[in-house]
Amino acid sequence: MDNSRKLRRRWVIMSAAVVTVLVMLALAAACGGDDEEAETGGDGPEPTTTREAGPTGAERTAAATAEPPGNGGSAAAIDACALITREEVEAAVGKSVGDGESQNTPPVFGCTYRSADFDLVHVAVVVWDSAEQAGDVFQLAIDNNDYPEIEGIGDRAYDARPLFGITVLNGKYEVSVDVISGGDEDEFELAKDLVKKAVDRLP
Repeated sequence: MDNSRKLRRRWVIMSAAVVTVLVMLALAAACGGDDEEAETGGDGPEPTTTREAGPTGAERTAAATAEPPGNGGSAAAIDACALITREEVEAAVGKSVGDGESQNTPPVFGCTYRSADFDLVHVAVVVWDSAEQAGDVFQLAIDNNDYPEIEGIGDRAYDARPLFGITVLNGKYEVSVDVISGGDEDEFELAKDLVKKAVDRLP
């Protein structure tokens, strides 16, 4: 498969992965929110006191549709292009690449570097609400896809080939790096080297 076809295939897969994350977040937001509504009962006026426990299930679902939860605010924003530099990408693929292109759909933050020959390095970071939530989703991906785990990178890591590269769990952050190179280099080994740099630069 030539690089241009590989590039198109990977982008379709990456887009589907982002949509999957957002759907999972929306479903998580919708679950459990109806208990609060049930407690109010059907009689009497709607309570007007501030709900410290958060919005109802319907409100959470609406919010998830407009702007997914998971620390999507500016305080949690990640500059994925700062996690792996242009110079590091060029050293990895052995070619000049353009500036990193940001693709941000909070809580997913991405950056893509491309060469004129369709070499591509993509880094994506998902910022979860907590390390516990990040760990649950990470384990779910392993259970559903039978991904083999990799030792020695971040808190945990798994090999997502053949569809993706490597994904690393570090605290509440999930970092993925994918490399498409037209050279003889081992794309997965390049991805491993680059993701280590990215993890070291997380907040």
